[in-house]
Amino acid sequence: MRLLTLLYRQPTVNVNALKRELKISHVAADRLLRTFVGAGILKEITGFKRNRLFHFKRYFDLFLK
Repeated sequence: MRLLTLLYRQPTVNVNALKRELKISHVAADRLLRTFVGAGILKEITGFKRNRLFHFKRYFDLFLK
């Protein structure tokens, strides 16, 4: 729930931002992001293995229409 709240404020995040904002470990942040990607909520947008960015596209798109 805390991640969803963060995503409404900041629709593009990375592991480090998630760690800092939610005060969780790197492993926990990575696991949360993978779960949200698997559920189709977030999409990884860089294509990198490190320093990846994740985007909450459905929410962001609401403001572009």
